Amino acid sequence: MSYETERQAIEGRFKTAWDSAYASMKVGYDGQKFEFVRDTSSVRLTILDGEAEQISFGNPGSNLVRHIGVIMIQIAVPGGAGTATIRPIADAAMTVFRNQTFGGVRCRIPYVMSREEEPPFLIWTIACPFERDELNA
Repeated sequence: MSYETERQAIEGRFKTAWDSAYASMKVGYDGQKFEFVRDTSSVRLTILDGEAEQISFGNPGSNLVRHIGVIMIQIAVPGGAGTATIRPIADAAMTVFRNQTFGGVRCRIPYVMSREEEPPFLIWTIACPFERDELNA
């Protein structure tokens, strides 16, 4: 699985699940130029790839390599709206990836990594660790 295949799987999973609940909400995907939308809620999804390690030994071409990373989801709601507005959105975003396996990507337990007031927004950042394996040719 390549980095591009990984991105397609993660973004595809998010788009499919998100559109069923929050189709009207503006979403920025990994690497796209995106700014949060004033006076409404919006989200940005970013994929942060981490280290890779060989986890099995054998003949060339059959060694398993595990890649780890973090899916970051930033949720921005209008400042002053309070956490009652952002909490259900955060719950929905975490549900998309919590303990899910899709397209060769295995997700772990997401959590709220940070909460900040950045006028005119209240922004929460959710982190979801993930891993994927590939054969080392």
